[in-house]
Amino acid sequence: MIEKTKREGFVRVRIDGQIAELDRAEPIRLKKTERHTIEAVVDRLVVCDGIRVRLTDSIETALKWGGKRVVVLRQSRSDGVNEKTTTPTVQHSNTPTERWEELRYSTDYGNAETGFSLGELTPKHFSFNSHLGACPACHGLGTQLICDPDLMISDPSKTLAEGAITPWRRGTKRMQAYYRHLQGALVKHFHVDENVPFAELPERFKEALYFGTGHQPIEMSFRSDGRSSKTARPFEGLVPQMQRLYEETQSEFTRNRIRAFMTREPCKVCGGARLKPEILAVTIKDRHGCESNIHQFSEQTIQATARFIEDLELNPQQRMIVSEVVREIQSRLRFLVEVGLGYLTLNRESGTLSGGEAQRIRLATQIGSGLAGVLYVLD
Repeated sequence: MIEKTKREGFVRVRIDGQIAELDRAEPIRLKKTERHTIEAVVDRLVVCDGIRVRLTDSIETALKWGGKRVVVLRQSRSDGVNEKTTTPTVQHSNTPTERWEELRYSTDYGNAETGFSLGELTPKHFSFNSHLGACPACHGLGTQLICDPDLMISDPSKTLAEGAITPWRRGTKRMQAYYRHLQGALVKHFHVDENVPFAELPERFKEALYFGTGHQPIEMSFRSDGRSSKTARPFEGLVPQMQRLYEETQSEFTRNRIRAFMTREPCKVCGGARLKPEILAVTIKDRHGCESNIHQFSEQTIQATARFIEDLELNPQQRMIVSEVVREIQSRLRFLVEVGLGYLTLNRESGTLSGGEAQRIRLATQIGSGLAGVLYVLD
């Protein structure tokens, strides 16, 4: 890497925060067992009149070799203790040591500090039907299948001996034998009675059964080929066990069996919005300072949405770019309000609309199409 940098014409590099000359007699030696950060020093400038052209060329070169990212070291003007500073000491040089501030920039849609990058936004990024916008956790559904402990106990009046734990009553003979030994180990460890109805068992036992014993080991005895063996390890819990089996199994039969103990709940990543968190971070703002992302925008009523669009905060350049789009949105919203549907929310599912609401939406669509010579008879 250092030799390549030298061949490209650079005379200095920054290695782990220290600047080194490439044309020195002594070769630069790095520890092979450690990870190093090597950056090419493109230019060193003093801010003054007449450097615009040189500065522009240097920035373009840095962006080219840095993959659309550039690091700027600027001499610090204050002694704030919270500043991010670095010391660009030139090895084997008389350059004085100063306090410097490190600034990172990027021409990508992203965060230069963390390295997070997002491609150029397109309409597909705002659709949960596209992989570009759909939440990676729920795949754009807005809900996730989660194991429900209440569904795993079919009848709380049954005892453990009678098979109150439904998932452990199913499976192959070998698995059922394993579950019996596991149940026996839990009963012995927590000193509970297998012949007591499950509803009357201690909450401490139920909590460990559902969600595991944490780091607390459980002593288990197993018998195989006429020989018995003992082992002690933590119990992961019914819920994590079923969730893991559901995610890891390749058998559709097993998946269908586990689904009987699962229920749907709002996605924990997107909160039911069905889109990626970075897409939900894109917002628009009105003149009153109210910001909304596309999910919050679609939760508003048609009448509230029309008011929001009218009050968008746009500079002259932005207004020129979006004027046609805004005009079309306002026109469609106005037709919906005029036919008496201003109370509906934009995310209302079509299957939940009444017959009259569906007819009025079709009417608004026809009116908005600008047809001429058409007579509508309404009853």
